[in-house]
Amino acid sequence: DFFSLGGARVDGRQTLGEAIADAGGVQTARRALAALHPHHAIPLNASRLFFVAFGQMWCSKGHPGAEAQAAAEDRHPPGAFRTNGVVSQNGDFAAAFECASGAPMNPLHKCTLWPDTGT
Repeated sequence: DFFSLGGARVDGRQTLGEAIADAGGVQTARRALAALHPHHAIPLNASRLFFVAFGQMWCSKGHPGAEAQAAAEDRHPPGAFRTNGVVSQNGDFAAAFECASGAPMNPLHKCTLWPDTGT
């Protein structure tokens, strides 16, 4: 299985480091948001807004030739994969948007880099 952009394959080995950084950044930022609400759950609208803001950061549209070149050479995943790849592996995202278990944005098996220890 692989992803392509502009007709070029995106090499997951080449983009892995940046993908891990994106996932860690979202997890850290989410913990910071939770620290603002220490005695109760994060309000649903704030939780959704957090993830929408993250997604908007990577929203882009490029020329197919430039996208193909980026897919072949860039060590960063393309924007759509940076967004969907990170949030589809995040249980807080699935809860905020009430994604059905097993749906593409809430797979049954997620990649958990750093389990939440509650600290």
